[in-house]
Amino acid sequence: ALLLGQGHQVSVVIGLGLALSSTAFGLQMLAERKELGSPHGRLAVAILLFQDIAAIPLIALVPLLGTLDSGAAAETGLRPVLAVIVGIGVIIVGGRLLLRPAFAWAVGSRLREVSTATALLLVLGTAWIMEHVGVSMALGAFLAGMLMAESEYRHEMETQIEPFKGLLLGLFFVGVGMSMDLRLLSAEPWVVLGLTLLLVGLKLPILMGLGRWAGGLDRAGAIGLGVVLASGSEFAFVVFKLALEQHLVDQRLHDLLVLAIALSMALVPLLMLGLARRLPARATDSLPSQDQDQQ
Repeated sequence: ALLLGQGHQVSVVIGLGLALSSTAFGLQMLAERKELGSPHGRLAVAILLFQDIAAIPLIALVPLLGTLDSGAAAETGLRPVLAVIVGIGVIIVGGRLLLRPAFAWAVGSRLREVSTATALLLVLGTAWIMEHVGVSMALGAFLAGMLMAESEYRHEMETQIEPFKGLLLGLFFVGVGMSMDLRLLSAEPWVVLGLTLLLVGLKLPILMGLGRWAGGLDRAGAIGLGVVLASGSEFAFVVFKLALEQHLVDQRLHDLLVLAIALSMALVPLLMLGLARRLPARATDSLPSQDQDQQ
């Protein structure tokens, strides 16, 4: 980002956004190869969960940087920061106090529609609060998911919203695809392809090294970890969209980043296919208790 002429603050946002890996693609590839219980599979899941949590402050940071960059901070002081902190605090505290009786009532009604409506109301409510304080609605939806995950009724609620997961994820990627400027790919193919290869080429050896020396994986496991996490993340689309709305990046840079991430998501499954031909599938026999917990 610094080489592209961006400032230090914007470069940090771009770097952190590109460092994230796709949870949807990563978990899907591990599940297809039955490697969720393998050493590199467990490490990949842990890294993806950590990245998803780390995406929360990153998404909250972008609007604040936009405020600072526009010079409004001189007039408003710490008001935007305090608004975000208060909004998150209200969601967390209110969620802990209200979710349990609300979910108990919804589950006790034994009506699937009531449970589904309760979950959707929670998501829409937290998303509205986050948008009201000047942060992305995606952050509110993510916080709602975290609150539901801590509830004792999470398994029941997960069953109710399961039919919506594939549909909403598909709609999300449809929206991303519609926002891609394919004319830029035809006009500057080498720039887009070079950025894509640079993204994957930098993340792959770094992740392999971390898996080998920090994670204690063997060579095959380190390669598998690197390939699974080498693509860009769906959270990066949200981060860069916010950066564009806050005028931290221009339209051309935003389109370049979106194209690079999308192409990296298309490239990684091909790398996984090549890896599958050279290395055998490393299915592991998990303990029965672990399988039951995952279900």
